Amino acid sequence: MAENEEAILRFKAKTGEEIALLKDKTDYYLQFRFVNPQGDKIEFPKPKPNSWKQFKYSHRVAFLNNGKQVDVELVRFKIGDDQYVIYEQHDRGSGSTSAGLKISNSDTNQIKLYSAISTTIQGDLSRVIEGNNIEVVEHLD
Repeated sequence: MAENEEAILRFKAKTGEEIALLKDKTDYYLQFRFVNPQGDKIEFPKPKPNSWKQFKYSHRVAFLNNGKQVDVELVRFKIGDDQYVIYEQHDRGSGSTSAGLKISNSDTNQIKLYSAISTTIQGDLSRVIEGNNIEVVEHLD
C-alpha cells in the first residue's frame, strides 16, 4: 500500500491470498488488489481516474432463521466476464465480523470463494460511502 492510500477493507484469506479495497487519501481513486500466495497480483482498475464509477455498494440487514440479525455490506465490480463481490458481515448479537470475496462467472457457472481469517480483517466496508463517490444501490444484481 502506497503512502497516499488507506484501506477501506483488507484481509488475508484462509487460502493465503491478500485482498484489499483501497482508496487514495484524497478520494481520487478506489482500487481492488488481490495477491495470491505465489505473488501474482490483480489490480483493478487500471488506470485509476474515474475508478469509483466501476464499483457499486449495497447494504442490507439479513434476518437469519435462528433469529439473528446480520448487517451485510457488499461492493461489486466486474473484470471481464467475472463478477467480484467483496462482502463484510457484522453479527449484531455477538458483535463478530466476517468478510470475504466471491468471484463468479455466469458463462461457466464457476464460483470461487475466499473467506477472511477473522483476525486479519482491517477496516470497514461502510467507509467506502464516505464522500459520496461510489454508487449506492438497494440490491446488487
